[in-house]
Amino acid sequence: MARRGRIDEDTRQEREKLIAALYREQYPTYAIAAQVDISERTVHRYLLRIEGVETRKIDHYCDWMPHLLAHLSSYPDAWFTQTELSRAVLRRDDPRVLRKVLLRMEREGLIVCESRPYNCRGDHTPKRHSRWYRLASKELL
Repeated sequence: MARRGRIDEDTRQEREKLIAALYREQYPTYAIAAQVDISERTVHRYLLRIEGVETRKIDHYCDWMPHLLAHLSSYPDAWFTQTELSRAVLRRDDPRVLRKVLLRMEREGLIVCESRPYNCRGDHTPKRHSRWYRLASKELL
């Protein structure tokens, strides 16, 4: 099923009522999905939302931003990749989890980002650039 984009709040509430009614009548989730023309996963999300369970990912900005700033402040002139920051701050080797936090910090002017043809090991990678981050200059802060 193709993604159709966001819906307005009125449509969401109508769908929620319809899904709740069909679920109370003991329709299976695949039948509800077919009738409402949404995926089964979306039906599960609506049912969780009806029960009061939040299904969206948690924003980790408030948790990780201070740790990232502290680490970058310790090395004010050094550049780091997402992988290096993930290893140093989160103690795990999964740079994807920091992506949104780093983008938001860049938008807010806390850090500076550059795209370079080198990975965190210093290998030249001309076809794949890596994003390198450092603390923004104190004049900007």
